[in-house]
Amino acid sequence: MEQVVRSSAKPCLVTPREFRPINNVLFVFDGSHSCEEALAFLGDSPVFTDLNLHVVAIEKSEREVAATSLLEYAHQALTASGFVPKTCVLHGETETQLSKYTEQHQIDLMLLGSYGHNRIREFLMGNTTAKMLRHTQVPILIFH
Repeated sequence: MEQVVRSSAKPCLVTPREFRPINNVLFVFDGSHSCEEALAFLGDSPVFTDLNLHVVAIEKSEREVAATSLLEYAHQALTASGFVPKTCVLHGETETQLSKYTEQHQIDLMLLGSYGHNRIREFLMGNTTAKMLRHTQVPILIFH
């Protein structure tokens, strides 16, 4: 599956076997090129307009301020497209925080940018997208 996502120029939707209606969407925004593509996709697509949109950015430590400015940027772009997104900065380990947020807010679909690092770093440290695919039970729309 990883090779398909890496080679695809289009977003890839990965779903669990069981269908569940989509009401709450989580967009994980990190400012990467793939997240910019997802942001444009959201703004242009009428499919998401009546859904509850959550946008999160993650900070590894309490001292970082980049996540707040990323969220402000995403919030402005989505508001200009007619959304009323709920934004939140999460602190700590990415996979753990996303899993908790998904459960707490009953998220039905997650949008992720993928593969922002080189393959050697991903091999040594892991990959957030791959980990979320293995551990989450909600559909994930992946932008590469």
